[in-house]
Amino acid sequence: MGTDASTADYWGALVDALHDFLDNRVDITEGCRNIVDIARAMGEWPDNDLFIPFVAFDSETDTRPVGPVRARWAPAALQREDAERIEFENLCREELMKAAKKLLEYANRHAL
Repeated sequence: MGTDASTADYWGALVDALHDFLDNRVDITEGCRNIVDIARAMGEWPDNDLFIPFVAFDSETDTRPVGPVRARWAPAALQREDAERIEFENLCREELMKAAKKLLEYANRHAL
């Protein structure tokens, strides 16, 4: 990747998304989706292995309702989906937090 303004913007957005993730301002599923979306937009995926844990998690949870789409789901279905999502998030949380810290160190060097 180059160092033009749009690239710096992507790296800055990634740093922000990682802080949101690590500070629990978003849930694990939404945080991983945000990180993966930025990685794809900036062309870092599939070439950068630091994104593998997030892409893998996103792939396993891509049918889970997060964000605005939740408004279109029935409450009973949301309750069921949320229980399954939270269980999987808890299973993966420690590994994803480690990966996020490592990726944040890398991203901070590029977001200058």
